[in-house]
Amino acid sequence: MEVNNSAGRLLNILIEGKEANANENCKKVWAKILGVEDSNSFVLIGRIGKVFSLVDNISIELSKLDNVDVSRYMSWTKYLDNAFSNCNLCSSWNEFIKHIN
Repeated sequence: MEVNNSAGRLLNILIEGKEANANENCKKVWAKILGVEDSNSFVLIGRIGKVFSLVDNISIELSKLDNVDVSRYMSWTKYLDNAFSNCNLCSSWNEFIKHIN
């Protein structure tokens, strides 16, 4: 899906993540998704942080809309927060992606 906004970018990343091999190393999957060499840990971690920051960008954009209860549209973020909070780059990809529905 070609959407050039924070929600679209996050959705594309998560779709690609859902299609990845659940048994593959988490760091390798993130590196593939984000187009980074898995040996370049600092850049990789920075880009993973940018993925997580897309949630804040989505919230900010929603808050700009009149008569929108942002919390109603952001209830899904608890799953993403849980996934990122428990992310271990040395574990299998499944340990991250299993939190995302």
